[in-house]
Amino acid sequence: MKKIICIILLLPQLAFSKRAMIIVLEAPIFKKPSTEARIVQYARKGSIVYIDNRDIVDDPTAFTNKVITFKDVKIPVPPSGKQRWYTTLDRNGQQAFVLGQHIKVIYNDFREFNEDISKDGHDPTDYRLTEPIADNYPFTEGKEFRFNLAIGLGPGQKSNYNYNAPLSREDYRIRNGVAINILWPTEILKHFRIGLNAGFYSQMRRFYLDDGQRSANETGGSFSLGPTINFDQFKGKSFQITYSAGLNFNWARYFVEQQSLNSVEERLFSGIYLTPKIYSTFQWQRVFFDSVDLLLQLEGIFDYPHSYNSKSDPILTPFWTPDNDKISVPGGATFLLYFGVQAKI
Repeated sequence: MKKIICIILLLPQLAFSKRAMIIVLEAPIFKKPSTEARIVQYARKGSIVYIDNRDIVDDPTAFTNKVITFKDVKIPVPPSGKQRWYTTLDRNGQQAFVLGQHIKVIYNDFREFNEDISKDGHDPTDYRLTEPIADNYPFTEGKEFRFNLAIGLGPGQKSNYNYNAPLSREDYRIRNGVAINILWPTEILKHFRIGLNAGFYSQMRRFYLDDGQRSANETGGSFSLGPTINFDQFKGKSFQITYSAGLNFNWARYFVEQQSLNSVEERLFSGIYLTPKIYSTFQWQRVFFDSVDLLLQLEGIFDYPHSYNSKSDPILTPFWTPDNDKISVPGGATFLLYFGVQAKI
């Protein structure tokens, strides 16, 4: 029984009887004999791997042009017959494959002179940079300009004209938005970018007045423009999170239309105001192209109390409120959720 167990334990050594040394910095060990196959592990330079003896191709009748001198005797060196792929074992004892150009087979004979223990020329697995690194080395990570375009949706802003009758029904439609952001790096603060945010918001609101005779439609929106500061809080291989804050100037225009059974009048109200904003942007990098990302952005808008006024006088004066003739916007916070794309230059 003991002999059987010993034979079973020695089977891998019997099958993989040749040793080889890794001659590149970090040799990938593949699941299959293909560079597109999954990499199961890496072997560092100088480590020893076992290869299948059947992969060794010998031709004792052939000789290379290389000749060595041993005790004044010139001896021709036989070829090593190196293959592209060699069968080996991974750390779990499973079959794997290593590229022939990444190893030096240990023959323990004159064939050792066919190849050095270090790879000649460029090592494709050597990712190290020679130090000291030059000041003008072209590091591009974190230095690119960013341009993103997104469309958004959010709950309607609860504001309306100061009607002279109570509202019996209120219908605030979804608020739509389009946002454009341009960001560029700073030389002083790492991971920070300054930028410019431009946006357009639109909304429709419908009201029914308690006098039973009138209804009103409010349609309009605002254009927003202002500076931002942006911080890359997290960045992985394919995912990135950026936090931003800004202060925007806004120009709003709303058309208020009131109608009864026999009459209708529409007036324009407008105003300028400031709003602080904060953003959280989640970016899936290189989704479409190497320089184009997919993004999901949450925008928070903080409104302070303000109002929009009209430059035109009313014609149907019973419809309007002369002593409070404006659209009042209470203070508060609203949000929009954006979907869009981002380009890096």
